[in-house]
Amino acid sequence: MMLNCELEPAFNELITHIEDIFTSELGCQSVKKHSTDLNSPVERKNGSQLPEAIDETTPYALQQFLHQGRYSTNHLRKHLQVYTNEKIGNPDEILVADETSFLKQGKRPYGVKRQYSETADRIENCQIEVFLTYAN
Repeated sequence: MMLNCELEPAFNELITHIEDIFTSELGCQSVKKHSTDLNSPVERKNGSQLPEAIDETTPYALQQFLHQGRYSTNHLRKHLQVYTNEKIGNPDEILVADETSFLKQGKRPYGVKRQYSETADRIENCQIEVFLTYAN
């Protein structure tokens, strides 16, 4: 997948800003590859369809990177906060993280398991997703 030409310089700058978080070159390549995939025209961006769009035979590389990648989510979050503040920062604005559960049937989608769902207020088959919003 190729990035939109207008987005490529900003994307490369962001990757350069966070690449020291990943413990290996493979981890850094994975984040570049999968972040580029998220910007692709694929209609449903999930762990099964993104790998298909880039002609990978299985979704295992993406799933392994997401599940067992060696990087600190705390360091990544801090780096992204610094980057966001440098680019569009305003003392009256914050980055808001919101965790939301989505009820799911079956176990095929990545991350679906029986776990507590705030949406259902009980243990259900669901996926938990985190959304980041920049707000003032």
